Amino acid sequence: MGEKLVDFVEFKKEILRTKVLRMTVKGWLINIRKRTTLFVILSEAKNLLLLLNSSLDVFLKAIEEFKK
Repeated sequence: MGEKLVDFVEFKKEILRTKVLRMTVKGWLINIRKRTTLFVILSEAKNLLLLLNSSLDVFLKAIEEFKK
């Protein structure tokens, strides 16, 4: 994880709520360098957790369903 993850190109400020693995999560979609999209989860403890590539597809599919 040596790659810098703070070079935000676009920051969508609206909080998205979606269901993933039968749990409701909320957070932001952030586009980094126009090629990597991360879903930042706002946890109950107010910590920001970066969801990296391994589970990203699951979240993006859930978010697409959420937007419909």
